[in-house]
Amino acid sequence: MKVVWAMAVPLLTLLLSQPQPVSAAEPSPSLTSAPLYLHCIGPKGDHSCVRLLSVRIYLGQDIEVFLHGNSTPALSGKVEMRDGRLFANLHGDFGNSGTFEGSIGLDRRFAPSGYGFSGYVSPFKFVVSNSTDLKQILAEPFYDVVK
Repeated sequence: MKVVWAMAVPLLTLLLSQPQPVSAAEPSPSLTSAPLYLHCIGPKGDHSCVRLLSVRIYLGQDIEVFLHGNSTPALSGKVEMRDGRLFANLHGDFGNSGTFEGSIGLDRRFAPSGYGFSGYVSPFKFVVSNSTDLKQILAEPFYDVVK
């Protein structure tokens, strides 16, 4: 599913798919059918976090988000269940590009395995959540603190 933005702004929220209706006779949606949210976060000058992009996703569906003026997606890939675990294969391009492939957990940050760049590195991380609320995640420093 492709979406083109009219303007690239720091706080983007995009809803890619419509949820499937659930009748009263059905049990509540499981992780495999309920929408999730894929958030991309980056650092601010004081090492705190800022949301770069949030996208509503469904497990197993392709993700492809274009920002205005770009011919390549800013975010692409898929999040799915494999062997009972969440697995992500994602590529982000927010000034520089990075790819992640591996098992993930809900509400846990994960970063690309490396960044492709020209001139500077602008790091970013991904978070998959069942909520649009990132207060707790954004309250933590962007960079891991080694004690």
